[in-house]
Order: sequence, then C-alpha cells, then structure tokens
Amino acid sequence: MTHRWLLLACGMAVGSGSGSAQSESGEYWFEISASMGIDAFSAPSVTDYVNIIAQPADRIEEFSTAVEFAVTPEFRISKSWSAGLDYNYLIKSYSAAGVGGESMFTYGIHLPFLVVHYVIPWKGSRLKVGGGAGMAIASFEERLFGSSSVRNSRAQGGGLKLEAIGNSRFDDHFYGVLAVEMRWVIGEAFHQNLSGTRNITPKLNYFSIGLKFGVEFVW
Repeated sequence: MTHRWLLLACGMAVGSGSGSAQSESGEYWFEISASMGIDAFSAPSVTDYVNIIAQPADRIEEFSTAVEFAVTPEFRISKSWSAGLDYNYLIKSYSAAGVGGESMFTYGIHLPFLVVHYVIPWKGSRLKVGGGAGMAIASFEERLFGSSSVRNSRAQGGGLKLEAIGNSRFDDHFYGVLAVEMRWVIGEAFHQNLSGTRNITPKLNYFSIGLKFGVEFVW
C-alpha cells in the first residue's frame, strides 16, 4: 500500500512538472493581442504640403508624433515560429495658421500586414522578433482656411516592418505586451477618387518608429 501511494505521489509530481514546463515553454496554438502606441512619424511629402500653407512662425517639423491602434491574431506554426495578420490604424492631425485662417489636416492609414515571428520563451515570458509586409490604405482630409467644407483624398501603397515584442505572463492565458517597431511605407500621390485624378501633391510615403503597450490572450 505504501508503495502505491509513493507511485501515485511521484506521478502527480511528474504531471505537475510537465504542465508547468509546458506553460513555461509557451505552448499554445492561437493568440490575439490588442495594443495602442505612440509613433515618431516622418511624412516629408505631407509636411512640405502643409508648410506651403502655413505661415513661417507656424511651420511644422518633419518628425512629429502619431497615434496607432493594433489588433493581431496569430497562429503557432511550429515550436519556435508563429504567423498572423497584423492590422494597424495610424492617425495623425496637423494644424497650420495661414493668411486666410487656420487649416486642419487629418492623415489616417489602414495597415493590414502579414507578419512572422521567431518566439523565444524565457521564464514564463516570451520575446518575439520578426516583421512582415502588407498594404497601406490612406485618407487625407483638408479643411482649409477655417472653411466648413472638407476635401477628402485617397492613396494606396505598400510597406515593410520590423519589430520586437515582449510578452510578460500574468497567467497561463493572459500576457502583457510591450513592442518596439519600425515601419516604411511607399505609395502613390493622394487623389480624390480611384480613377487617378490628382488635385493635391502629397504622397503616401512615411517612416515611423513606435512603442506599443497592450494585452494578449493565448490558447
């Protein structure tokens, strides 16, 4: 009887140790994260366009900050690799005081990217390093010289990104997210319709470095 209890206790210890090791190694098949971040954002073409309207004392710098929101569903494709769809929305606003009054500009970009990450487990947390490529679908809104009318233009392009993501584990299915990323986007000139009619000169070209915070759920 004593031997049976010892065998049962050893079996429970091994099972508990296996579960802990599995959790430590980050074994899962699906994850989804949501995050928000701040980017150091450089769009020279848009900056030059805004500065044509702005008075000298109100000119904007090439680098400024933009806000970005992201949702990323991802699948584990092997022990050390995962892949998914990274959807980001970046929004940036400018204002410039001109001779005819204050003008407002809003720059919004949808960024669906395919991403691949190399996953490095460490003491219950994870580091993911990788990047991806995808589309950029942008809108540019202008409200010139205090007018109530808004002119909307569109542009499309493509881009690349590199990123490093740290995941801190809160429990077996819930992680915190801290990410650093760089993104390059190159696209066409903005136009009012998809037929290609150009009436303004900015192009969908920008570079950004961003820092994101969020949460992640894994199964």
